[in-house]
Amino acid sequence: DLARGGEERHDGVHQARKALRRSRAALALGRKRLGNRGKRVDADLARLCRGLSPLRDAQALVETMERLLSNAPEPLQSELPELIRQARNRRDQRLATVLNRDPGLERRRARIEALAGRLAKLDWARIDEHSVAAAMAHSERRLGKARERIALYPGEDARWHTLRRRLRDVKQSLTLVTHDSDP
Repeated sequence: DLARGGEERHDGVHQARKALRRSRAALALGRKRLGNRGKRVDADLARLCRGLSPLRDAQALVETMERLLSNAPEPLQSELPELIRQARNRRDQRLATVLNRDPGLERRRARIEALAGRLAKLDWARIDEHSVAAAMAHSERRLGKARERIALYPGEDARWHTLRRRLRDVKQSLTLVTHDSDP
């Protein structure tokens, strides 16, 4: 996905981040059984994902503003084209900076390939139904704690961000578990 060029590169970054998060969700299901090797792979996946976040965030801003364009009330509708132009310029500058340091995103692509090899070498056979159930329960407890913190501190944006991540973690784990159990 990161090999895409031009405007498609933005979707490639998005797809790569989604794949990295799905890999992390699979690792979370086997957290205890995969041990330190699994934790190290997860940490490396997380770093790679975070490194792509600014590129994705810049594109997400452009996409959000473009969706607003057709339904925005005045005066926002007349201002949005210029704001979109500015957001695109910012996005393109951010991408150009990254590509200047990592032409074609080659280093990131090589890291993904190396991580895929490390993922394949993990002892996935050690993961059983009990360990998956325990991992799911762990994720659900973390989600519950995030909900409790929101109830106590509803005005803190960082807590909402944590809640969103916990919801995504549970959803991705459920998707993996239900998808893998389908015939």
